[in-house]
Order: sequence, then structure tokens, then C-alpha cells
Amino acid sequence: MFYYLFFPIVLFGFSKIYLLPDEVDFLVADINRDIRKSSRVEIATHKFHHKSIYKTLRRENNRGKKIFCIVDTKNRDSIRDLAVLKNVDIRTIEGLNHTSSKTNFVICDSSIYLLPFELNSWTMDRVYGVAIRLDREEEILQLQKRWGTIWDRANPLFEEER
Repeated sequence: MFYYLFFPIVLFGFSKIYLLPDEVDFLVADINRDIRKSSRVEIATHKFHHKSIYKTLRRENNRGKKIFCIVDTKNRDSIRDLAVLKNVDIRTIEGLNHTSSKTNFVICDSSIYLLPFELNSWTMDRVYGVAIRLDREEEILQLQKRWGTIWDRANPLFEEER
């Protein structure tokens, strides 16, 4: 089984590496948006618009999927809604921000390691986060060259809130 890395790009322009447990089926990045109102979702290789990511998560969760969520501490409504679901690991972090309206949410199937742009296009400054497999050494080296090595491989600076 492979582990995945999550690279959030924060306002200060540096990246942190977050190691995700291998049993996670979906990775959700939530940036000051209500999961019931978001208009963009990407699951596996399919991009589509959806009025409520919560409905998608609830359906997949009922099928036994395990979900890992990163939620801004200010987004209490989404934290409350997600806490109702089963097999959901909610982590909160303060001050997540995004400069582009293109990526409000990312839902990452375990088979996907880069969302929603191709790495070679170097548009990561407009992307909130990337999930990448540890065995993708070439991509990791490219990321290090692009963003430097100011990455924290230790435990993420998260607080758990249920």
C-alpha cells in the first residue's frame, strides 16, 4: 500500500508535506466554503459541478469509504456536517487561504495523485493543494526545485475537532 502526501500552498508561499494514512479513500480540502454550497468537485478522473459536495460525500461514506478532511477552523458549519458522517477523519487548521476561485474543493480518490492541474504546467501557485504518491520521486524532486525544501515531514500542525 502506498502513502500519499498532501501539499497545501499557503499565503506565505511555502509548502508543507502531510502524510495521509493509506486507508483513506477520499481527501477533502475545504477552504472557507460551505460543503453544502460549493459548486466544484473532482472525484477520480471525472470533473463535474455539484451543488453540494456533502451529498457526494454522504453517498460514498455510506458505501464504506473512509474520508480525510482538512477544514478551516472558521468553517464551523462544514465541520459540524462532516462530523455526522462515519469513517471521517476531520483535521482543522487555521488560516487556509486561496487566491483562485477555480479550486474551492478537492476530493481525491486514492488512485489520483495530482489535482486539479498538471504538475508540468507549473500552476501550483493557483492550486490549494496536491495529493501525491510517495513513489512519484520525479514529481517530488520537481516540487522541491520549485518550492524549496521548507517542508515539514513530521506530524501536521493540525488540531482535531469533532
